[in-house]
Amino acid sequence: KVKQKKVVPLSFQQVKQIAENMSERYRLIVWLGFYTGMRPSEALGLTLDRIDFENKVIHIDRQISRYQDEIFADSLKTPASERSIRLIGELEKLILDHVAKFGLGPDGLLLKNRLGGVWRYRDAAHRFRIAARPVGVNAGEGLHLLRHTCVSNLIRFGYKEKVIQHWVGHESIQETMDTYGHLFPDH
Repeated sequence: KVKQKKVVPLSFQQVKQIAENMSERYRLIVWLGFYTGMRPSEALGLTLDRIDFENKVIHIDRQISRYQDEIFADSLKTPASERSIRLIGELEKLILDHVAKFGLGPDGLLLKNRLGGVWRYRDAAHRFRIAARPVGVNAGEGLHLLRHTCVSNLIRFGYKEKVIQHWVGHESIQETMDTYGHLFPDH
């Protein structure tokens, strides 16, 4: 069994600085990860029609494909990955501002590459790492660190383990506790 690396979340100031270090058209990926805890491939595959602004909910039911000839993957990482999570007011504003300024990508994607096409994981991760280095993020860390930061904040704000398990789409509570158990106050 591979020993998991201990999660060390970013501070809000670090996240803000990373976002500011990125080109404005790509910043939304940082805020999606920070506020939702979506996996990077889920954030890259998010379309405007999956956001229910009236009920303040984001429906996560697909992710970007790793294959160049298709936009969406055939399935999510696990069946539990299909979920609905709260849309935080600040993120709602960031999404609406982003769409107003940059428009939508293919098939209604919120994020697109500089040519207006599908923004793939490899390029998104590369841009994140370049923006994160000056903030002190280690070379091995990437976009997934935003997911960890989101979960650490959910724990800090008192969300229960089962709620967090659903929020991040883990198959089992064991996976949630193996990854984040050390962050709970009574650990």
